[in-house]
Amino acid sequence: MREESVPLSLIFVIIAGLILIIPNTDSAFACQCVLPFNAQDELNRSTAVFAGKVTEIHEDELGNRYEIAFHVERSWKGVSGEAVTIFTALESAACGYTFEADEKYLVYAYENEGSLYTTICNRTALLADAQGDLNVLGPTWQIYRTDYEEYTIKIPYKIAGGVMRGVEVDPDFTSMIISLAEIRRDGVLTIIVPRNVVDARFDGGGGDDDEFIVLADGEEQSYEELDKSRCFRTISIEMPRDSEEIEIIGTETLGYNPIPHIKRVDPFYASIYKNGNVINIEGCTNLALDNKEVVLEIVSPEGNVYQGSSIPLNFDGTFSGSLIVTGEPATTGNYTTQATYAGYTVIPEFPMNALVILGTVVSLLIFLSRASIVKKKFGY
Repeated sequence: MREESVPLSLIFVIIAGLILIIPNTDSAFACQCVLPFNAQDELNRSTAVFAGKVTEIHEDELGNRYEIAFHVERSWKGVSGEAVTIFTALESAACGYTFEADEKYLVYAYENEGSLYTTICNRTALLADAQGDLNVLGPTWQIYRTDYEEYTIKIPYKIAGGVMRGVEVDPDFTSMIISLAEIRRDGVLTIIVPRNVVDARFDGGGGDDDEFIVLADGEEQSYEELDKSRCFRTISIEMPRDSEEIEIIGTETLGYNPIPHIKRVDPFYASIYKNGNVINIEGCTNLALDNKEVVLEIVSPEGNVYQGSSIPLNFDGTFSGSLIVTGEPATTGNYTTQATYAGYTVIPEFPMNALVILGTVVSLLIFLSRASIVKKKFGY
């Protein structure tokens, strides 16, 4: 029997039908973004926002995402220190953002399972193309460090319209003097003044808060008090054009102790001490630095978190809490505690032993010395 051939036209119809029913993977899995947020909204919803230079790009161990290392130049939220790593998908179809080595970017990132991610749906962009966002984000919080005798003073501040060149404490005039530069237009200095550096109170320090006297190049200048806690006073000072010096005058200066045993740690004060098997912490911080809690942890000699607790902040930035030590440590040695706030961590060392008591007893951590929060203290 002679075989009948399939008409060529029918073959075309079959092929066309197959094309219609085969799913288009690019469109089926293409990244779809919601309507873009503005810079302020994106700042509010992001875990971290920073500007930095890409120093390294490579695929992670699983081969399903890029790992990008940055040298951080400015941070608005969620990043402290000079280095940070973020992740993004390999393909734009999976919302991956394309970074180039040695380029500078403004990065908005969110947290997922302990890592920071960014996508093409965030407002992440080349820094050169992000001037509009930079105008909205404004100046960033910075820490100015200076020495006075045996003290190390660390002052959180942000400045718009100039540069802060130096800080000097003058106990004779109960004041803090701030040197300025490049004030080519009227600007604003927002500064978090630690009460144990300079404070203003009625009745020789025992009364309610008094007003500071603020001078700009010797002339009295207006200011606004934005926030206060038991440890800090945050003030915003208008800086006239070409100003060279701002002086903040109070009623007391270095050596005043608002809270006994509270040591200076940027950007917060914390005192950690032990009572039996309970580790207590108290202190205060400034709510303007965005975090809502202090994390208190015990870390094993191997660097693993043995136990931890989150300490919420009160409305005025103060905090207090405790961590009950339970269970039997797997190893002996020098355990440490660490208190973390807004990316800043203090690690006082607690030498420990394990108590072995008869029967089915749980070993308790015995701390042989009280925590020393910082090597240099503010006269406490």
